[in-house]
Amino acid sequence: MPGKYVATNKEALDSGLIDVVMPAATELANIRVSKVVLIRSEQHAVLSMPEFLELFNENWRFVVKCEVMARKMIVGLRGVMVSQACVLIHYDEDDFNVVRTLILVEIIFIQSSCWSHISLGILSRERNMGPS
Repeated sequence: MPGKYVATNKEALDSGLIDVVMPAATELANIRVSKVVLIRSEQHAVLSMPEFLELFNENWRFVVKCEVMARKMIVGLRGVMVSQACVLIHYDEDDFNVVRTLILVEIIFIQSSCWSHISLGILSRERNMGPS
């Protein structure tokens, strides 16, 4: 029986069946994973940047490996991960804008504060001469 199984696999490879099955299987795997990732998008939105990068990189490696095996681009999981990354980047951009606004308010406050110019030369002469 094992001899027949090996022969069947060789026949499948030789017949090009693997060229049909592999892209379909990898695309199906991407669709399944993308559904899971999409369902968890709210949890992913609150991840820290290093945590999200770890998730993103793992999924991206999976996408690339599937595309290499399928010998074609698979957009399902790729699109989901890119859209979640955009949401996270936009969220971080909003935080950055808040910080930038606070810094600008402090700069404006400092610039608008009354600062009087004092010549140090006059002060040092007055000290040396004492009260008149």
